Amino acid sequence: AQAIIKALVKFNKDVKVIKRDFNIRAGINSGDVFYEEATPLEEMTDRVIDIAGHMQKHGCVNGVTIGRHSIEQLISEFDFHDAGREVDGCQIYEWN
Repeated sequence: AQAIIKALVKFNKDVKVIKRDFNIRAGINSGDVFYEEATPLEEMTDRVIDIAGHMQKHGCVNGVTIGRHSIEQLISEFDFHDAGREVDGCQIYEWN
């Protein structure tokens, strides 16, 4: 997610053909998703997936939002900071 957002500057400058720049908000969550293999991917629903969507919705533009439980052991490798707020009861960290 960080690499994609970092590449946006060049993409917006040299590749896109529309007038407005592209912006991204990425939300990441982790956990077990229970599903039936017969369920099409676009019809899957689970609390783990919902929370990732909420992290994306409440995150910063051109940034990555992730729950503390998902990044805690890797925090020093990816330069995230405590956002000082919660999403769905999860303390969140952000990178931008």
